Amino acid sequence: MTRPQDRVASIRLRVGAGLALLAELGCIAWFASVGGEYQTQIQSFVMLSDKMAHALAFCVAGMTASLALRTSAATAAGLCAVAGGIEILQSFVPDRTASFADFAASVAGVAAGVALGAALWPILLGSVRRT
Repeated sequence: MTRPQDRVASIRLRVGAGLALLAELGCIAWFASVGGEYQTQIQSFVMLSDKMAHALAFCVAGMTASLALRTSAATAAGLCAVAGGIEILQSFVPDRTASFADFAASVAGVAAGVALGAALWPILLGSVRRT
């Protein structure tokens, strides 16, 4: 049987990860909606290639979604749909185009992030339980 403190720790971890996920998805949507020139400036500032930025953004989102939702397959499928939707929407943003390579980088990030979130769950749950 689950101890009450285990249940509370699980809820705290999931709520915190859910809030982080909402912030991350908001940032991803904002970055996807800015024009090409501004996007280039952001990429040069963070010193990441376009594909690495996609992979990193969706890796972090995949990890927090995995922690918040605890369902790896559904989480991965949902985030891959978000990545595809963003690529389609970018075709309507001035100076931006949809790119299958960007989508593939995002999907790779999702896969890595969901796996990382699943691996980190017991470690993070233990640290939340101790606080």
